[in-house]
Amino acid sequence: MAGVHRADLSPGPKARCAPCRCALRLWLRRGSYQRQGDLNTTSGLFGNNIYYSYGLFLTPTNLLYAAPNVSFTPLKGVRVAAEYGFAWRPDEFDAVYRASGAPWAGTQNVRGKKVAQIARLQAVWTITPRLSFTGRYEHFKADTVLQRANLKSSDFWAGWLSFRF
Repeated sequence: MAGVHRADLSPGPKARCAPCRCALRLWLRRGSYQRQGDLNTTSGLFGNNIYYSYGLFLTPTNLLYAAPNVSFTPLKGVRVAAEYGFAWRPDEFDAVYRASGAPWAGTQNVRGKKVAQIARLQAVWTITPRLSFTGRYEHFKADTVLQRANLKSSDFWAGWLSFRF
């Protein structure tokens, strides 16, 4: 089960400030519970994990994720989105999984529910109707489970130019 719930807080047509949208992103995926191999972990069959993180930190197997977010237009042609999320694992006897589907090393051997906190910031500048630049930053802060498995926090930076023809 995955979903995004949105509340539009845009001002009326005569308002002088830029429209602002608030949303709450919710993901819940418990896994198949068909334990496999020596690690005794589940298997998730997902082909594209970019939906969950551009940094490819997590996959939606054994994951509960909640993230309030806001997006706004500070300048004409610039859209900014910010999000702060919290990730937990529903089954603490199962591993935490990275985007490749492989378990994070050692997470199947430690107990705890809190996996990480993830801060995201993205800005899209529409230069022309066919040309835009996107900048994105994600900070993945390791929480209890990852820390107990001796895993660290990480950052992801990206920028790309899109030309539509």
